Amino acid sequence: MKRTLLLLPFVLVGLTAVAYGLMRPVLAKNAHLQASKDRIAERLAHSKPLVLDAATQGILAHADRVETFRLESESDGEVRTAAESAVIAALPEKLVQNHRVMRIGQPQGHELSTDLSRALAEADSEQSFTQCFDPGVAFRVWQGKAHTDISICFFCSAMDITTEDAKHKVLDHYHPGLRYSRPALLALSRQAFPDDKQLKALK
Repeated sequence: MKRTLLLLPFVLVGLTAVAYGLMRPVLAKNAHLQASKDRIAERLAHSKPLVLDAATQGILAHADRVETFRLESESDGEVRTAAESAVIAALPEKLVQNHRVMRIGQPQGHELSTDLSRALAEADSEQSFTQCFDPGVAFRVWQGKAHTDISICFFCSAMDITTEDAKHKVLDHYHPGLRYSRPALLALSRQAFPDDKQLKALK
């Protein structure tokens, strides 16, 4: 009995070591995930909402109309049928900020511009540099002959905002992250293209 009691601490130490060895990969994975969450939280804590220049704000505030474009995206191509690809290939060339247009939605009015402006207020001012940027949707907001293009990639959560004056001179250009604007921008994209399967599938 005494011998068993003397051996008990050594047995407990051994079992603890075995348990730690088994749990070590799980603990390491959890630590890595927590570190990633901490980095994201720190970035969001120090980031600021996007602030647009006066010209872009003016166009969004006093828009005459808004054009909506479904852009050709490599990500969409992964789930596109051969028949759909053939139809797209036969479309005449039309580009928005160097991205080919797949479909054009019905022109919309000032209300959509107001909704876009509200959504952009939730975007991240920090410039988003990604290897993906493959936008699937674009909005062109017009005020007279000046316009602002908003191209959105929901896969890397980034967008391109470019404003041109009536003579096509670029006044300002942004490449921000979507941040909290993603749900609103995705809802507006689905509203513009209600039958789009790829947009419906996005989370």
